Amino acid sequence: MSTVHDFTINQSAAMIETMQAHWQECDPDFKAALPYLMEFMAEIAREYPPTLWPQLLDMNYRAVKMVLQGFTELSKATDGQRLSSLLH
Repeated sequence: MSTVHDFTINQSAAMIETMQAHWQECDPDFKAALPYLMEFMAEIAREYPPTLWPQLLDMNYRAVKMVLQGFTELSKATDGQRLSSLLH
């Protein structure tokens, strides 16, 4: 007997598989990012509902990419800005 929760888990897992296949094909840094993403994915699966898993993994992927690529340009562009300014 399948439940809606099981269906959602399967949908999210399929989306994550598609995301990973795309990253592996297109991102030369993916192999370096994978250990971090595995750690994030374990936490995401424990703490959040399956409907959020792909979105949260993508956010973490982008953050890891920024770290791997360095923050030089980002820090220049955001110097002096406050995160709280995005909440208004």
